[in-house]
Amino acid sequence: MTAVQQAAITKRDGKDVLFVIDDKNTVRQIEIVVAGKVGDLVQVSAAKPGDKVVLNPSEKLKDGGVVTVAKK
Repeated sequence: MTAVQQAAITKRDGKDVLFVIDDKNTVRQIEIVVAGKVGDLVQVSAAKPGDKVVLNPSEKLKDGGVVTVAKK
């Protein structure tokens, strides 16, 4: 299980999903199962520790889309 911000979880076709960002800033949609909460974070299956995820993904964002990663 991995914990992510609630804002990273969205619904597509009635399923909970995350958009994971690869090293070329391409997103991959993964279906997840929400397992519980840890403070302000949500425990999910399928994501791995260290995965970069899209927060507040737009309805227009699709699997294979390219995003710009914000600098910290």
